[in-house]
Amino acid sequence: MSLTFHTPTSHLAEGYKSWESQTNYEGNQSVGVFRLPNVYADYFLYEAPEFQVCAAGEKVFRFETEKARIAQISPLIKINMTTGALHFLNPDLIMEDEIVFEGRSVKPLFININSNQK
Repeated sequence: MSLTFHTPTSHLAEGYKSWESQTNYEGNQSVGVFRLPNVYADYFLYEAPEFQVCAAGEKVFRFETEKARIAQISPLIKINMTTGALHFLNPDLIMEDEIVFEGRSVKPLFININSNQK
């Protein structure tokens, strides 16, 4: 698994990443992408500034796949910005006033995130 921080570039520049041009159903620009083992789909990351109460070194994002975009679903995910470990929302503990993530982490095949997200 590799966690790579990427400096955003113009779509005409060398080193441009295709995920930089992705937008979610609300029109927000993607800030990164990851892929899980045994899943042939890219998970695009979007900022979630309203959910930034995390431990040091962790950050919360919204994520979306192409299929989820059709359904306008953009759930939350917590990422350890040092190790790249992913924590999905715990479906059994979803409450209106509190978000709870799974204690068990998932190791993605790769994560590529804009460097301004550190």
